[in-house]
Amino acid sequence: MTTEKTRNQLLSDMLNNEVINGGIPIDVSRPIRIEGHNPNIGGGNVWNDIWEGGALSIPEPSQSGQQLQILSSSASDTSGGAGAETIRIEYLNTLNELTSEDIVLNGTTPVLTTDVNITDVIDFYSVLTGSNVVAVGDIDITDVGGPTVIYNRIAAGGNKSMSTLRHFLPSSTAYLTSLTVSGDTKGTDIMLRSDSNDSGDVFPNVWLFQVPVTMSDAPVTVNFNPAIVIPPTARVKVSARAGASGNTISVFINGWVKI
Repeated sequence: MTTEKTRNQLLSDMLNNEVINGGIPIDVSRPIRIEGHNPNIGGGNVWNDIWEGGALSIPEPSQSGQQLQILSSSASDTSGGAGAETIRIEYLNTLNELTSEDIVLNGTTPVLTTDVNITDVIDFYSVLTGSNVVAVGDIDITDVGGPTVIYNRIAAGGNKSMSTLRHFLPSSTAYLTSLTVSGDTKGTDIMLRSDSNDSGDVFPNVWLFQVPVTMSDAPVTVNFNPAIVIPPTARVKVSARAGASGNTISVFINGWVKI
């Protein structure tokens, strides 16, 4: 009887405290996994965001909302083509709604999003492909009429964007539990970053250092216990720097989101 009461009391305590090992709430809504890849980290110890779009820092659409366009560098990424045919964009809009839209590609001809109030591109991946299974060219999300600013990219030979930038809803809190990094050169610094601090304050566009890792040749996984808490409206991303250019870095982050 005493043992049973003890078990019940432990369960009650867990429910009342709403946390499990590592400080993660037991009512989290879903797991989160963020994948990133950068095939060419520049030299000079300059921080490079982990994504495949080319720019040192990942751009974001206007926070007042805008329409975007999607196009490929190859005519084969089109309906009925050998490459990517239909892609899905997951994004936030000016109402802070997490929404998705499927876009049928038209090769190198831009296709506009229906939504004209997009503020943040969350994810970007293929949902229908041709015989090539992956994209033939680089598929980019850009400004309407201005393809020089890239907000996200599915790189040629892939079927999902490898951008580490994530923006969380005003109603959601993220609990990051691990970071795995791999690369081809020693001495590359990897940094998990957020525009929030440990107290839950958010400082937009101030990318505070969170977790530093210096690469060896072997993949490294860093587990966070307690979990790193990312508050509502905050952003996270991963950046890297190296003394010499040409390093390849791959990362993925695991965690949970409570909505």
